[in-house]
This record gives sequence, structure tokens and C-alpha cells, in this order.
Amino acid sequence: MIAVIATVVAVRAGKSKAVTPATSSTSSAHLHTVYRSTSLSGATDGPDGLWVIDDSSDRLVHVNPTRRDSIGRSVAMPGRPTAVTNGSGKLWVASSVTDGVEAVDPKTARITSTTPVPAGPVSLSIGGGCLWVASVIAGSVSCLDTGSGSVTATITLPDGAVRLSADGKGVWVTGLTNTLTRVTPANGTSTSGTSGTSTSGTSTSGTSTSGTSGTQPSFMVHTVQVGNGPIGLAVTASAVWVANASDGSVTEVDRASLQSLGTFRIGTDPVAIAPALDGDHLWVADGVSHQLYSIDEPTGTHITDVGTLPGAPRQLLNQGGTVWAALGAPGALVSIDGSGR
Repeated sequence: MIAVIATVVAVRAGKSKAVTPATSSTSSAHLHTVYRSTSLSGATDGPDGLWVIDDSSDRLVHVNPTRRDSIGRSVAMPGRPTAVTNGSGKLWVASSVTDGVEAVDPKTARITSTTPVPAGPVSLSIGGGCLWVASVIAGSVSCLDTGSGSVTATITLPDGAVRLSADGKGVWVTGLTNTLTRVTPANGTSTSGTSGTSTSGTSTSGTSTSGTSGTQPSFMVHTVQVGNGPIGLAVTASAVWVANASDGSVTEVDRASLQSLGTFRIGTDPVAIAPALDGDHLWVADGVSHQLYSIDEPTGTHITDVGTLPGAPRQLLNQGGTVWAALGAPGALVSIDGSGR
């Protein structure tokens, strides 16, 4: 049995900065609705277009962004789909009711495998050799092998798991106790193995088991305090930006030092954030007002109100050379163009 050992290190938060948004008189962002439905909860790009989660019908739907409509291909999901991403020629969908991750062949629009994961999978991201899954009820993150689809490691986090974003070395996770957590494999360890069960750990070390043979992978878990109610996050070259829904702010955390660089006031309920194509700023979407903001990167000192989305934002993503917003109630997939300045 492969034991996953997680060593937790607390990182002190940095000084908070309060910045009042500077409202622009005319919007420099152009919003184009590509697909409409009752409610969407997520989207990703694929080899031949975009795929969106239509959670009003529990289906994964293929969308042609050029024609701005659905081209008819869709997949019925067995449980309430909550997140989708792509990698290794497959689409991966988290289903919260069945507590599983489905692999979908985008060419045939068929489910090819289902992997059980800890309770409440709500977020997916690929990086560092893993398909990472955040399970909000279990309070854990799992690494799935993108070839076999099997769970190779599960790490229980003391602060829980709400959303995650992977990079080449590990994964960043927003938690239930106003924290951002960094999970990275320790040097010289492996996450190889096959799926198994998991057990919870303590606030200083968490253990989980997955697999039946192999090495004992070890993970370092660093936490840093951010704002209240962290949900969305965006990873850029130098920083991680966290959207704090409960106190109307975003927090900037330095990727190298894991220190908070400041918390910036923006909107009332920022729930989604994504880097812009030029790498000089980020988009932030407000869940209550549906306002779309632009914030300078890396300083975060200039915040601009650039328009209003036609629905409640669920996700912002930079995919396929375009920034997209997946909206719920009323549901739509919207492309965001313009400098945001």
C-alpha cells in the first residue's frame, strides 16, 4: 500500500493593500456570446472546438466558437457534472453526485472510463504529470494518472479544498479557512501506483493511501492566509491571484517565496479570475453584480471596471487563444476581447 505523507508548513500573510476600483467611462472589453443555455458550470477547449458543461441537463456539449452554436455532439453525464478539463487526448469531467471522474473521448463523444474519487469533486487541473482533483466534502486533492485514469495519490488537507490550479511542479488549492495551499511532491519521490483508499491526517501531517505497491510518495504542503471566502485562482509567471468572494477582494501571492504581496479591494463578490492573453493584466468577474474587472499584473495597483457579463459567472478561463466566461442563470459561453484598459 502506498502511503502519501504530507508535511504542512504555515506561511505568514503579508501586509494588505486596499485599492478602490477606477471605473472607466467606456468599456474596452468586447463580449461575444457564443452559446446559450439555462446554466453552464464550466468549459474547456478540445481538439476540435470547445466543450461546456450544461448543468441544466447534466450534459457535456461540444460548441463551435466560429459558428457560435452547438454542433450537436453531446455526452450525458451519470452524475451532476461540476468541472471539465482536457489532456492526453481526453476530456475529464468531475461528477459530484457519483463522486467520480469520467474520461470522455472527444471524437466519439463517449465515456471511456470512470474513476471513483473522494467525496465532492468540484475542480480539475492538469500539470506536473497529474490530473488533479479537488474534493470539497472530503477536504482532499487527488492525483490521477492521465493514461490509466487511476488514482495514484490522495492528500488530505487540514484547510480543505475548494478550487485548484496546477503548474509544472505541483498544484495550488484554495481552502475553506481563508487559505491558499501549495502542494508539491518532495524531491526524489514518485506518485506511481493504482487506486485505493484514503485516510485523514492531522493539522501537521496528513496521510492517505492509494495503490497496492510501489514507493512512498511524499508531498510538501505550504499554506498562506488570503482573504475571506477564497474561490477562484489564477497562476501567472510570478504570482498566484486568489478571488476572495466573501470580502470583495483579490490576494496576490508570490510564487517563489509563498508570501502574500497584498490584498486588493475589488467588487463585492469576486468569484472567478483568469490571466489575460497579453500577460499584463487579469480579468476578475463578480458573482453578484456580474461586473467584469481588469487588474494590472504584477503590481495590482490599477483596477478598471470594463463591462457587465450577461449572467452569473461560474468560470473564467484562458483557452485556445481566447479568454472565456462560463455563465450560469442565464447560462452562456462568452468570449472576452479587448485590452481591458
